[in-house]
Amino acid sequence: MANQTLAKYVNELSILTMLRNRGVASRADIARRLSLTPATITRLISRLVERGLVKEAEAVQARGPKELGRPSVGLAINAEGAYFLGVEIAVDAVRFALIDLAAMTVTSTEMAIAPAHTPQSAVKVIAAYFKDLLRDDRYKKKLMSVGVTLPALVVRDGMVINFPAAGWNDVQFAQLLYKAIKTPCYIENDAHAAAFGEVYTQPAISSICTLYLWLGTGVGGAAIINNRLFRGAHGTAGLLGHVKVKTNGDRCSCGNNGCLESCTNLRALARSYYGPDKIPDGDLGSLPGHVAARAAAGEPAAQEAVAEMERCLTIGLTSIVSAFNPSVIILGGPMLPIFRHRAEALKAAIASGVLFGVTAPEIRMSQLGRFDCAIGAATIAHHNSFDLSRVTLLEPELHP
Repeated sequence: MANQTLAKYVNELSILTMLRNRGVASRADIARRLSLTPATITRLISRLVERGLVKEAEAVQARGPKELGRPSVGLAINAEGAYFLGVEIAVDAVRFALIDLAAMTVTSTEMAIAPAHTPQSAVKVIAAYFKDLLRDDRYKKKLMSVGVTLPALVVRDGMVINFPAAGWNDVQFAQLLYKAIKTPCYIENDAHAAAFGEVYTQPAISSICTLYLWLGTGVGGAAIINNRLFRGAHGTAGLLGHVKVKTNGDRCSCGNNGCLESCTNLRALARSYYGPDKIPDGDLGSLPGHVAARAAAGEPAAQEAVAEMERCLTIGLTSIVSAFNPSVIILGGPMLPIFRHRAEALKAAIASGVLFGVTAPEIRMSQLGRFDCAIGAATIAHHNSFDLSRVTLLEPELHP
């Protein structure tokens, strides 16, 4: 009986994953692709339709040998059948993104919070937003789980080991949040979440081995291997910002000198453009756009700053490519304007730096925008509830 229950569960996830990734399909298409009998498919589809997760769509021609008669009835994900909330906890803001069962963003919003927020105050903000959603008839009884991301060292059970900007250390945040909302919670590092969201919301991107690099105040990284986040032995893999690129470079937040982060983050750009003694106070988030525009206009100081960022990034990526052999590298974060039109140049530079015979990866720019981390957190919640690939890597879940 247990084996039958597991088989049914896996088969249902297989159907949902196939429909989300491939679009409308007939029962015959699904049976052929998943190697299941028509009778089994009929039972499974009936159950998924009853639960509101699958719906009938326009008629489709089966994708096998040509058949006589009318086209088969199509089946599709019922996007309104379930919802997943993603939350990004930043230093001075919380961003929310709600996605549906098709992994499409339904709504997103941002609210300011005090820079010195505590874990308890962050939970209070998230719980209030979550409860507001439950008052909406569209989401009542359909809000399945919550993903939370933050710029911190996070391990597999939802423990935040270190969130330096907010002063958190050894906080079991998943448990705190679950006590407040009584809904499955998943906690992830912000770069991991953004990386996963890019791949999960764009099934056309190869997920055999895709790397993501987030460049902003810090530099975070992540690897997606066979549709899953590569977390390493203890959940802290992906610290790509701490690859060494300079022997005597500037001091990094980790305490070492010459890390990729210390050479390609916002303050590195400011040092390069203004000079080390003339960095302006306040938020540097708009600086990459300004420098990129000035470089395009021919300003020498801006062009040299962009060239320096590109040199450092190329050295770091070349080492990373040699280690991981990815097919795709995605760049995201506030530094994106500096590199937005340099994808082919970066690929060529990497190709000239790696071992002969190693294929240089495609370089892409993030498509998720300002809410990339929140959307990524929501996709992690979706993945843990309804994606087939999670069966082979069961994550800790905080619910009864």
